[in-house]
Amino acid sequence: MSSPWDSYRAPKQRYAQTEWESGTGFRIERPAWTKQANCKDEPTTTFYPAPGDVEKLRRAKSICKECVVRHDCLESALESSERFGIWGGKSARERSLILRAQRLLNSGSSKHFEEDEGDSEVTS
Repeated sequence: MSSPWDSYRAPKQRYAQTEWESGTGFRIERPAWTKQANCKDEPTTTFYPAPGDVEKLRRAKSICKECVVRHDCLESALESSERFGIWGGKSARERSLILRAQRLLNSGSSKHFEEDEGDSEVTS
């Protein structure tokens, strides 16, 4: 007598196996600038402060402030729309404001500011 489970096949694995599971491992490519980053020897949690953890936020920003690759880090976070953590010395909110300003400038919204300046003559 056969069971309905006799023909069952386990689903194919959809995720990459770690080196320990597969024996072959996988490699994560990181940008070259990360080797020079001040944060490379810091715990990752330093750059993901909990909401309201001002002390950890200040610590992360102070590490970034002295970093020689701060601009590369920020650019990378902006290009990938990184939503969490401190990158290039900027919080997620600060990066969101930078992206918004870039979108406004690229959309031509800055024309309103330029035109308003020319129309601001006072006549009496």
